[in-house]
This record gives sequence, C-alpha cells and structure tokens, in this order.
Amino acid sequence: MFSRTVGEIADRHPVHVAPDAPLAEVAQAMASRRRGCVFVRENEAVAGMITERSLLACLLDIPAAEATASRAMLTPPPGVAASGIVPHACRALLEKGVKHLAVQDTAGLLTG
Repeated sequence: MFSRTVGEIADRHPVHVAPDAPLAEVAQAMASRRRGCVFVRENEAVAGMITERSLLACLLDIPAAEATASRAMLTPPPGVAASGIVPHACRALLEKGVKHLAVQDTAGLLTG
C-alpha cells in the first residue's frame, strides 16, 4: 500500500456540477452517488471542489436563494498528483486540513 500511487486508488468517476447549481442540487448529487465531495466544472475545466464541510458552511453563511455551487466551492481545489505515493497524499490531507483531494495527471487535468 505504501508504494502504490494515488492514481491507482483514486475514484475514476468524479462527480461534477455547474457553478450556478443550487446547493440543494449539489447535496442531491453527493447523496445519490454517495460522495463526500463534488467538483465544480466551468467551461470543461475544474473551477473548484465542494466538500460536505464547505457545503454546510455556505448554507449557514448565506441565504438559501443565493447559495450556489460557486459560493460553496474551495478554489483552487486541494489536490495531489496521480503519480504521487499514498503516504504523500495522506500528509497533504493532514497539512491542508481536508478529507478529500483532487487527483490530477501530469497535465493538471482532474483524473479522480
């Protein structure tokens, strides 16, 4: 396990939402796919990541009518390289204080 790369264990099917998606839609996407985070995609690029924590913080801070994915996302999304080894990803989780990381290939594109 300690020599495996992040890309080998990463979820290959990340869930995406639009920046203007209402947070109710974001929460539904997370719940129906049993995911702790979703990615915000804008013009085919990943603009940010929404976690359970950032979703709740946004809902508590702003009125529901104004609560959209772009208001709740972490930007830039915390991430690691797919070629990195698992212990480095674990260290990044601790250092960044998050439970989820975007996994990116060598070109910086989201892979998981």
